[in-house]
Amino acid sequence: MATSAARRGSVFLYLALLFFAIGILVILKTAGLVPSDVYSRLMTWQSLAIATGIFLLCTKEVVIGIVTAALGVIAMFDVFDLLGIIGTPGVLLILGAVMMINYLRR
Repeated sequence: MATSAARRGSVFLYLALLFFAIGILVILKTAGLVPSDVYSRLMTWQSLAIATGIFLLCTKEVVIGIVTAALGVIAMFDVFDLLGIIGTPGVLLILGAVMMINYLRR
């Protein structure tokens, strides 16, 4: 298990890389090098979930990383809309609760 300082450092690195990637994407869009449809597909919460899942996999949080990335991929195809009114918000609430419980147990 990673120490608190190491974990905090990896979170800051993730946020730094995320901000850097978003900045590059915005510059490319502004310069007209990224089509609007590609830009709007990349700038979604689903893409953020996939990126977060990949980050968690890199920090050896395998199960929650796979679940988070899979959530983003599945949500891109509107699968959660089949669940009716609970849909995506319900899935996100459940995932968030599981992650908080897992964190508090450590």
